[in-house]
Amino acid sequence: MPDRIVIDTGPLISLAAGGVPHLLRDLPHEFLVPEEVRIEIERGERAGRARVDLSGVKIVESSVPVDAVTMSLLGSGEAAVIHYALHHEVGIVCIDEKKGRRIARAVDLEVVGTLGLLLEAKKLGLLEAIAPIVERLCAFGIWFDRQLLERVLTFTKEPLLPKQDS
Repeated sequence: MPDRIVIDTGPLISLAAGGVPHLLRDLPHEFLVPEEVRIEIERGERAGRARVDLSGVKIVESSVPVDAVTMSLLGSGEAAVIHYALHHEVGIVCIDEKKGRRIARAVDLEVVGTLGLLLEAKKLGLLEAIAPIVERLCAFGIWFDRQLLERVLTFTKEPLLPKQDS
């Protein structure tokens, strides 16, 4: 049975903007999208943001409401992702936002992000290169931790990208 991963809005938008939404179907995981994330995606599309194809994921709703403390610390998407994972025994979350990643790790969830999915896809032969996708994402306005990006590109033996402007 494939690993189940609860995925947040940011990585879904990144995969769409990077031109690789098919990875949601091609990677050997069952991607779970909380209803709150689906709503964020829908709102973003109505506001003119990237269209996100959710056909490769499973939309889920938690039987337990997200608590007020979690909602006050995070956006509704990140809160719902962490909450669903904890209450439905899913050990892996896909979150790009730093605060959400930190809180997920604090409650013993394994955290992966967009770069982790791209790296796995390259290892499995689903992508030839990561750097061109990252360049598209940077042009789209998506930022990555420079040290993490350098580690990923060094690992894949791809050329380092020019530094992003602040």
